Amino acid sequence: DLGRIARPGAVRVDELFAGDPSNDVPSVGIELELFPLRVPGDGATPTVPTIAETADALEDLPSITFEPGGQVELNPPPASTASEAIERIGLLRAEAAGRLRRRDRGLVAIGLDPWHDAAEVPLQLADERYRAMDAHYATIGLEGRTFMRQTASTQLCVGLRPCDDGWMQWHAANLMAPLLAAIFANAPFRHGRALGHNGGRTAVIEKADRARHRLDWVARAPHVAYAELASAAHPIGAAYAGPASAVAHLTTLFPPVRPRGTYLEVRSVD
Repeated sequence: DLGRIARPGAVRVDELFAGDPSNDVPSVGIELELFPLRVPGDGATPTVPTIAETADALEDLPSITFEPGGQVELNPPPASTASEAIERIGLLRAEAAGRLRRRDRGLVAIGLDPWHDAAEVPLQLADERYRAMDAHYATIGLEGRTFMRQTASTQLCVGLRPCDDGWMQWHAANLMAPLLAAIFANAPFRHGRALGHNGGRTAVIEKADRARHRLDWVARAPHVAYAELASAAHPIGAAYAGPASAVAHLTTLFPPVRPRGTYLEVRSVD
């Protein structure tokens, strides 16, 4: 049972719900993923720059990381209010977009790459974990690689209170996640064609690896439900299998609401 692992240094599932007792008001953070694109002047299909090219344009700009397909993630420090968090992400986005614009590149806010397929977007972050994820997803179908390389989300990070209050937050966030996915759906195109709906990113995630990406609702303690998710998800490789690798395995789970110890990461928003 992954929720009961107690080896020295291991992070047990129940510790993912520990909460932060120091904050009376939960913090609010926004992690915004965007597509950097090189826009040709002749109206041709935009192309994806390398991470090195994008990083060069954004040199010395803080709170920026990258995703496996080259997506830019803006993650300024959390704030005490939602309005302050929105202001912080807005300022960072404006500065990043301005720097890229001066190099004839755009920074597009959309849930699913509208133009390319996964074969046209290489895996740009090739550390061991991402290579293992890419290989695992390839055994299931095309959607896992699309998830890694061609989707972008707005991740809402809310400070988690300890004990019963945190459990209530967890349940509320899981109830709200599908509604947020519907309200903020922003993925109407794929491979240059209209899908007829806006839920392209949500559909990709659902199909990529259901056991890893979806937590079916169960009326039980959060750490028990999450341990069941962890047990159901197939390890992405030998380094992620077995009790001794539980910590690494937990980093490969991507449900709509992800517990992170002191905060909840809501991942359902485009």
